[in-house]
This record gives sequence, structure tokens and C-alpha cells, in this order.
Amino acid sequence: MDYAQALALGTLQGLAEFLPISSSGHLAILSALFGLKGAGDGALFEVLLHIGSAAAIMIVYWPRISGILRVMHCFLMPWTWRGRSADPSFRMATLVLLGSVPAGVVGLTWGSEIEALFGATKFIGWMLLVTGGFLLATRALRPKEGALTAGRAFFVGCVQAVAVVPGISRSGSTICSGLASGLRRETAGEFSFLLGLVAIVGANLLEIPKLSAAFAEGGSLQLGPVLLGCGAAFVVSWISLRWLLRFVAKGQLWVFGPYCLLAGAATVLWM
Repeated sequence: MDYAQALALGTLQGLAEFLPISSSGHLAILSALFGLKGAGDGALFEVLLHIGSAAAIMIVYWPRISGILRVMHCFLMPWTWRGRSADPSFRMATLVLLGSVPAGVVGLTWGSEIEALFGATKFIGWMLLVTGGFLLATRALRPKEGALTAGRAFFVGCVQAVAVVPGISRSGSTICSGLASGLRRETAGEFSFLLGLVAIVGANLLEIPKLSAAFAEGGSLQLGPVLLGCGAAFVVSWISLRWLLRFVAKGQLWVFGPYCLLAGAATVLWM
């Protein structure tokens, strides 16, 4: 992989990670166009690109994340939980962990089967069509003021578990499911991205054993292109995240639906 390809993949990762158009699907398609093996989602390079996206989430939601980090040690001391029940940060940390369980189970149980789908470009095209369909369906949703409960958190987490399939937008599916369950628009967006941060960290931890071999002489990755790709992913992720939040606040996620339908149809026809 050369620097131009790393820059293109990092830019695409940053753009598609938060916009509801499936970064995994787009990276796999672009990798196929480049003729690259193992550069799409599910491969180590694509997982590392998510570090840039994770940094963008940290910056945008730092006040909330710092509060969650402050109370994480409490989970090691169950006898303190009752006294923390009224703490908003502890409550949010609990709900984020609860919502992260389904995707963690799916990733650990069917990780290899899911990774194999990243090379099935035609299948990804069909999944983009599915993404476009449910984005368009959000146009019928009306604003609601429901609070984030354990049931809603677990429901959104189950949807995120389905979104590990390439072509299904993680951000789009989790925000849409949050809205459908009755969450406020801002709450649905915030919870989606907090779940995404946990998923990114978990995916990178699982790939640690592969790092030494990948960066060794003759390995599949070089430090320069990886740093460039991650840097591009961070800058573009920060911009796209701020941009998407405006669409969420206005209830306009549906505007990305036609693009997903077009991209999905083009991919199916291409293959």
C-alpha cells in the first residue's frame, strides 16, 4: 500500500464512519477498486484507521466521556453501586456497557465469518440498499422525548451487533433505532457515538496480537502510510461528526438514503 492509497482510505474512513453510509462497506469497495488484499474492513489496516475516528469522538464528547472515565473504577467495587445510582455519569457508563454487550458477543463468536464478508463486494452492495431503505424510513419518525433506559440501551446495542455486517451503517442503524425506540434526537446521537467508541477500542484490542507481525520487515503494513491514514481519518472524522450532528438535530438522516441506494445499486451492477 502506498501513501496515496492510505490517504484515500483514511479520508474515506473519516467521512463514512459517522455519516450513515457504512464506512466498512465503502472501505471494502474502495479496496477492491485499488486491487488491495486485506485493506478493507475486518483487516488490520482498516481497524487501525478507526483510531482516528475514536480520537474525534473523544474530542467532541469529552465532557461526557471524562465523567464516564471518572466512575469506571466503581464497577470493580459492587458495594458502591447503590450509592452511585443517582450519578448521571455512572448511569451512562452502565448503559453504554450494557449496550456494548451484544456487539461484543457477536464479534467474539462469529468474528471470522463476519470478516469473510468483507471480500463479498456484491453482498456489501445489497446491504447498502438495506441501509438506504431504513434511512429513508426515518423521514416518517416524529420527535420524541423519551429517556435512555436499560431496555432502550440494550435494543440499540442489539442493532449495533447487526451492523457489524459490512454495508450496514453502524451510526445510521443505531441512531435510527434509538429514534424509533422513542429517544430524543440528541440522546440517540450521543449514545450511538459512545457505543461506537467502545466498539472501536474493543476491535483494536483484539488486533494487538497481529501488530508485531504486520509491522515486521516484509509485513503487510508500513508505519508511514498507517500514520498518514489515521491522521486523515481523524481530521475528516471530526468534521463529518460535527456535520452529522446537525442532521440528527433536524431529523434529516433520511437525506443520506438516496445516496446509499445509488451506491448499493452501482456496486451490485458492477459486480
